[in-house]
Amino acid sequence: MDPIAPGPLDIILIPFFNALNNKLNLLQNYYGMDLQVRCVDTTTKYDYGWRKLEKGYEITIKPSLSMVTGEILDQVYCYVKAFNEEFVNADVEFWFVSQKAECTQFSIQRNGIFCIGENGIGYKKYDWKYYPLPTSSKVPTTTYIVPNVQPGDIQIIDKFSEYSSWLTEQEKKLIQWNGNWAFACDFAGYNLVNEKTSGERCGSRCSEVKGCTHFTWTDFNGGTCWMKSKYRIMRSEAFYTYNTKMVCGVLVDYSQAIVWNGNWAFACDFKGYDLTNQIMPGDKCGGRCSQVKGCTHFTWSNYNGGTCWMKSKSGITKTDAFYTGDNSMVCGIL
Repeated sequence: MDPIAPGPLDIILIPFFNALNNKLNLLQNYYGMDLQVRCVDTTTKYDYGWRKLEKGYEITIKPSLSMVTGEILDQVYCYVKAFNEEFVNADVEFWFVSQKAECTQFSIQRNGIFCIGENGIGYKKYDWKYYPLPTSSKVPTTTYIVPNVQPGDIQIIDKFSEYSSWLTEQEKKLIQWNGNWAFACDFAGYNLVNEKTSGERCGSRCSEVKGCTHFTWTDFNGGTCWMKSKYRIMRSEAFYTYNTKMVCGVLVDYSQAIVWNGNWAFACDFKGYDLTNQIMPGDKCGGRCSQVKGCTHFTWSNYNGGTCWMKSKSGITKTDAFYTGDNSMVCGIL
């Protein structure tokens, strides 16, 4: 009996959560943004053309098999493009369906194309080629080593990639803050409690819950407020999600706030009014200021191994201090 001739392949887009026939070849988009995909059957010369592969969706192809040997007869080559006008373009090409493919399930990740086994564990198969825009910072090119991955982890293994870390930092620039909240963002971990509520109520609900410092709202289950708790949380710890329905926020942005411990604090300074300075440890600076005639406030920095800058101004208050972002610095008033 002769092998059957391959015909046009069935290609469809379906959500991840649908049950699938194991005989289907899968190309899953875990990249975090919409991609452009073009597949060509080099056997039949059929070109599917460029199409959008949305995040959370996958392409499936049911290949033609030989009735004699059971081998795959189709030879399908795919091109994938990722584009973000803010900072980078990237593409990759590979055999999707063929005897050369060596895999039937591919997961598109930030740090490459992964082959996913039946046990859900993936290994990196192909690398992206990066084309940063002239205005973007340099894209890391260090070799990525796949960590030991457990079943169920395949969606998050890209967190270990240097490229993924770089891209996350670039994406943070896309978050448009409205004071202490923004759309299309989230905070990783530190979950305290969650409640079903509206998005506009999430921030105020967080302020009512003991220990809640920041929050994320999603449309999960009709609308859920994920309240979180972390000491000195900062807006800069949020990451961009590409989901404009999501909301995240902080009650206090500690990247812009001085946290006082009585009359002293870290990461702060006072402008001008220098009286004198001396080299000494930080924990001696306040005491030394109290011994120097006229000293009313002080700043300590690690300049020259540790310097206490004693200052003098009548009526100085803590509100005169400004945030420096340098947690090695100390300032205070007498």
